[in-house]
Amino acid sequence: MKQTVRIAGGISELFGTLDENLKLFEANLKVTTHLKDHDLEIEGEPAQVERAALILDEYNQRVRDGRIPDSQEVKSLLRIATQAPAKELRGAFSPTRTRTFGKKSLAPKSTNQRRYIEALETYDMVFAIGPGGTGKT
Repeated sequence: MKQTVRIAGGISELFGTLDENLKLFEANLKVTTHLKDHDLEIEGEPAQVERAALILDEYNQRVRDGRIPDSQEVKSLLRIATQAPAKELRGAFSPTRTRTFGKKSLAPKSTNQRRYIEALETYDMVFAIGPGGTGKT
């Protein structure tokens, strides 16, 4: 199946350095893409193509809202969006995913970090264990 999605802007951020974000996108969703002007043609299994189109629609909505993420933020968002279940896909690129704690603003860089932040907001007490550098703080 083929589907074409018009990219609203921020193409270089979406693709990343040496197309690393696009390669991550294609590998995780098992689709192939071809860019023609501002149109990204997606080809693959119908379910995966639909999922890829939804992710790109979420990215486009974020760009239309004036929040063009940098390449590293796109990489994190793509990692979350490609791992999230289809029912949780809506809002994966939403600016509401960014949380502000005091003077710091943070956005989860993985699905587990997103679940952790949601647990912090939901429950009075949350215990987190794991190796250093995994985003517990």
